[in-house]
Amino acid sequence: MSLNMSGSSVPSSLGAVFAKNGHKAGKHKALVARLEEPEATTAERPIAGAADPGAPPAATTRASRRRYSREEKLRILRLADACTQRSQIGSLLRREGIYYSTLQDFQHQRASGRLEPRANAAKQAEQTAAAEHKKQIARLEARNRQLEHKLQQAELVIDIQRKVSLLLGVVLPDPPDESNREPNW
Repeated sequence: MSLNMSGSSVPSSLGAVFAKNGHKAGKHKALVARLEEPEATTAERPIAGAADPGAPPAATTRASRRRYSREEKLRILRLADACTQRSQIGSLLRREGIYYSTLQDFQHQRASGRLEPRANAAKQAEQTAAAEHKKQIARLEARNRQLEHKLQQAELVIDIQRKVSLLLGVVLPDPPDESNREPNW
């Protein structure tokens, strides 16, 4: 017994299968994922290259990481807590389209208090306080640079005055020693 796998017999046999199931052969140009699978595991898009192998490849889209809201995480954790058998957790993970490690991450977030309603507010308050501290430090550093510049100018003026007084023969009293002087604030 020999099988004829020529290029012309395969599309005609697919057409026969579609016709047998009540579908028109020209109507289906691509294969679609099964509808009975959970929504998170199926894609309603056609499988690339299934319609016309000679067609140019379609533009690929870059996969993006899924973000879960706090409410979604808490809902999944409630469902996982309600599971009594390991097989139930497995089916929950398949239904939600997540890995067991993702569920563990959610559990760690809940245990550390990061899923609490006020957790984000506290984090934002810390960030704003840190930003205010950075701004204040920047202002103080700028003020310090200004004062250091003014001090250098004053020291230059004092040095010039000392040299001029020596040229003119005017004797100036020695400045008080800074190390023995008490602060006057």
